[in-house]
Amino acid sequence: MIKIKRTTKPAYLDDPKVLEETAEAIKLFAPNQSITPSLTKKRKEFKYKRYSHVAVKDALKDMCNNKCAYCESSFLHVYYGDIEHFRPKKFVGTKKDQKIPGYYWLANDWNNLLLSCLFCNQAKTQMIEREDELIKITLGKQNQFPLSNQTLYNRTRSHINWENGNDKKDDKARLIVNPCIDD
Repeated sequence: MIKIKRTTKPAYLDDPKVLEETAEAIKLFAPNQSITPSLTKKRKEFKYKRYSHVAVKDALKDMCNNKCAYCESSFLHVYYGDIEHFRPKKFVGTKKDQKIPGYYWLANDWNNLLLSCLFCNQAKTQMIEREDELIKITLGKQNQFPLSNQTLYNRTRSHINWENGNDKKDDKARLIVNPCIDD
């Protein structure tokens, strides 16, 4: 992986509809709420849509030189590409072990978006042979955001803590390469 220079944010991400969606996510996923069946249902049904606008995708293609931000493969001739959230938006972890909420306030944040190929972004199960035994492994980042300091990983993520600089401590503890920061 080579370092990617983060380009200027597309103007679309300042559109009032984008800002409304982010405000709605903050309202739904803020951790200081009492969890009711109604809130759980609303969270489950909430769909982030604005980050996937063609203007954002085109800007990511330009920024990443039409390659996957992680593996640098040229794939756009066979696959349209994924807009990858470096920090996962709805939950962190695996479907079996979800840490809710994720980084919900960063879903439409330009600094959290990357272009990714199918294999780097989505979970893919594969059988491999290890010590004469077939085992199933899962490849791809999906909603994982591993940290070396588990106390940071398990604590509640909050847009309020992020704005105050407290959650940014996870940047020093992250175990995944950020192509726009790391070389």
